[in-house]
Amino acid sequence: MSVRLILVVSCHNDAKRLKPQAFLQLVAANRDVALLFVDAGSTDATPAMLADIASGGGDRISVLALSNGVGKDEALRRGVLTAFEQQPEYVGCWDADLSTPLSALQEFIDLVDANPDIDIVMGARVRMLGRQITRPSIRHYMSRLFAAAASLALDVPVYDPRCGAKVFRVTDAVRHAFGDPFRSQWMARTPWRRISTS
Repeated sequence: MSVRLILVVSCHNDAKRLKPQAFLQLVAANRDVALLFVDAGSTDATPAMLADIASGGGDRISVLALSNGVGKDEALRRGVLTAFEQQPEYVGCWDADLSTPLSALQEFIDLVDANPDIDIVMGARVRMLGRQITRPSIRHYMSRLFAAAASLALDVPVYDPRCGAKVFRVTDAVRHAFGDPFRSQWMARTPWRRISTS
């Protein structure tokens, strides 16, 4: 199977949040996109749901099952490493609950296509007119505090590093960023090692 982008979706007990039809529609409409679901030891109906989704997607939807206790973030890292092995041009990460709709994926691809000097495109949950983002105020302010601290520490202006929607160009620098386990479970949605090509 040769595809341009492999989208990695990390899951743990997400049976109530998964939207199988949306994922099936994505691969049906995009011949150059494959999905890799990584199950981090779910104990609910998630494994059965993922098997059903995979059976409906032919060879472009697969499932990597890991043992319980791995954690969603480490599962995501292992999924990205597995995707790298298939040598796509891009690897993406997406939240299982589709808090960023899959319809936005093409915008990410278009952006990285148009900018060969960009290795990462990251989503951000930003309140704008006509958009609704619902989360507790304390979570919003803690996220803002963390984002500001991370941006200062890394000297990288990132507004929302915890947003689960990302697309990476497959380069040696990006491979290196995913090479070692993340240092913190809470910070792990973004590989917190500065990516440098120098």
